[in-house]
Amino acid sequence: MLSHRLIGDARLHHQICDAGVTARTQHLEMVDNKETLISEYTEKLKKQINPRNLKKYVQSYMNRKDITTMIANNLKNVDILLVTGSKAAYATEVEKEYQKMGKEKTSILKINDVADVIQEAPEKLAQSLLLFVKGLGFLTSITLPGVERQRTFSGGDHKMLGAVGRRRTLSMEEYDLPRPRRTSLTANK
Repeated sequence: MLSHRLIGDARLHHQICDAGVTARTQHLEMVDNKETLISEYTEKLKKQINPRNLKKYVQSYMNRKDITTMIANNLKNVDILLVTGSKAAYATEVEKEYQKMGKEKTSILKINDVADVIQEAPEKLAQSLLLFVKGLGFLTSITLPGVERQRTFSGGDHKMLGAVGRRRTLSMEEYDLPRPRRTSLTANK
């Protein structure tokens, strides 16, 4: 009974090895016939592609214009955040666009050791985007993750504010209160 089992296992092993060699040789034959595969594929494309659509596509491609100057001219008064990763294939193109644009309205975010910023560093992108939008004056009430808001209270002690040896300054509410002595035009005696 043991001999039947060994013979069966040996036979199965031999069949598996033969199948692997056959698959491997078929793969090698396909690599050798690259030219025929390419020609078959191009013939298939010629039969399946609509020539009218292809003609329109080629015409629109040939008549395209460089839109970077139009973008630069139309976005002069808009704040722009350019985002790229240092390992991204298009990082140099983003830097070239940044050089063309006005520095007073354009910011660049280049994250180190990242190719796809959205996939590889979404937290950094989200935090930077939130800071950019806050800098524009929008979404100011949203707190950054990990950063607690510090509030000063008008009735608070100067030690609570962290100014040990310094006199407490006026809060925004206190500056809003009318004070006749501060606003009078007469000289103080």
